[in-house]
Amino acid sequence: KDAAAMVGTLAEVADRIVATRSSHPRAVPADDLAAVARALGRPAEAVPAPAEALEQARRAAGPDGLVVVAGSLYLLADLRARLAVGGGYAPGRLARARKGIDPPEAK
Repeated sequence: KDAAAMVGTLAEVADRIVATRSSHPRAVPADDLAAVARALGRPAEAVPAPAEALEQARRAAGPDGLVVVAGSLYLLADLRARLAVGGGYAPGRLARARKGIDPPEAK
């Protein structure tokens, strides 16, 4: 995957980037991702642990801000429980996507 291109796309719309890495052994290091964002003129920081990165992004965004988690399904898997709790849902109550069927909250 072209991580630099992905960071470039996010840098076009993000005010700030908090970079992290998933638990996948081939994941790009957070420092490398943050360096790409900074080279593109975006404020960026590297937080190697995904859970800590999510909390840092939430603090930086504030109560009215938006946090986007992007990169890979491995990162989403690493953060699934924390994303559910932060969104007001208990982890076991997140709607599971099924092919061709939108979850109830998408309607």
